Amino acid sequence: MSKNSGDPGDGIAAWDGSSWLDVGGGLNGNNNTSTPTNPDAVVFNNRLYVVGDFTVAGGQPINNIAAWDGINWCGLGVLPNTFDNRVSRIGVHNGSLIIGGGFRSINGDSTLKYIARYVGPDVYEPCGNTTSVEENLTQHDISLYPNPSNDQFVIDFKDNSVSGVTIISIEGKVVDRFILNKNTKLLSVNSSNWARGIYLVNFQSDLDIFKTLKFIKN
Repeated sequence: MSKNSGDPGDGIAAWDGSSWLDVGGGLNGNNNTSTPTNPDAVVFNNRLYVVGDFTVAGGQPINNIAAWDGINWCGLGVLPNTFDNRVSRIGVHNGSLIIGGGFRSINGDSTLKYIARYVGPDVYEPCGNTTSVEENLTQHDISLYPNPSNDQFVIDFKDNSVSGVTIISIEGKVVDRFILNKNTKLLSVNSSNWARGIYLVNFQSDLDIFKTLKFIKN
């Protein structure tokens, strides 16, 4: 999968209920390929974790395992992870991330062979960002509050070019969708039945998604 070939993303894409979307610049494999091999993924603690033969995630040098929080791709730990061979499987067991693959060492530790458990710290470096999200924040006057929130939040539109709002969970599931008219100034969104976590609020014009905000459900 490669954007150069007309695909929606490099190595990974998200389904919003009607179309496939790029995920934060995607993943790039070893040997300068755009399609990581041996991929696997799992959702854990409201983040999407992906493993495979890749060296770049979201434009940042991240090796073999990356976390997507809905806005950024990040590496795990305070050091760039170095595996001597592929990481091809990831899962959750007893509240911990478990990875498996052909590796015989991680960051030079040869006691970590073929399978390993991630125990923290809960630090994710380096981090990239989705430039389409960050750059567009200053281009349109829209605010969302309170954020974080438990039961509901309000979207305040001072930009009348918004024709629709789509809210997507970090897993890529559409949880709500609104069609707006030009006179809409405030929109109250009921989030009481949503699971705790991070959600992306996409704002559409008549032509395309032009802005994305992050909402956190407590």
